[in-house]
Amino acid sequence: MSPSYFYATQVSARPESDDREWGLYFTKNSLTEDEARARYGRDPRDRENGFIGVVRLADGEDRPRSYLRVGPRANGMELEKLNQHGTVVASYTWRAYAEGEQQETPSTERVFLGTIAYYGYPDEDGFWPLRKSIGSVMTIFRENGYVKEDTNQRAPMGEADAVTTREFEEVDVSVNWFDIPEFGDWEAFFHPEGE
Repeated sequence: MSPSYFYATQVSARPESDDREWGLYFTKNSLTEDEARARYGRDPRDRENGFIGVVRLADGEDRPRSYLRVGPRANGMELEKLNQHGTVVASYTWRAYAEGEQQETPSTERVFLGTIAYYGYPDEDGFWPLRKSIGSVMTIFRENGYVKEDTNQRAPMGEADAVTTREFEEVDVSVNWFDIPEFGDWEAFFHPEGE
């Protein structure tokens, strides 16, 4: 069976509570599929008014394990993957391809996955907000094959974080290009590494 999608004007990880379904978004911010489709179909440059949250619930899951923030016509997207408590454990960001009202209407068919980040927390026994992560590994990709990886270990208050940086040139980043999806064709973005 295929997954179910739920749509909202905003989506982010929060602790589960009575007024937040799965701890993700307020019911008053939910969108019907038709409303979400209309927002997605707006001019790509209308990012201020066109973003939608796409929550994916797979068969057999009691709560979502991931959600997308999607700009109109995929002009900027972010996937956040969640653990069993709703904590963000990874994020993937596709760059915006159109900015500003003065720019001509963009003619692009693909978007580029520019950043992947993985987060660690003190334990896995409950929900943790992203700001409480104890470290991260962030990889930044450029279309020209440049890749930068920063490993960050948070230090105690008042001390500098430990950061290790590695850089690479001429990396094949062809798998980082994704076709702009038609509304509802979200699966490639929910599985960017092909898992």
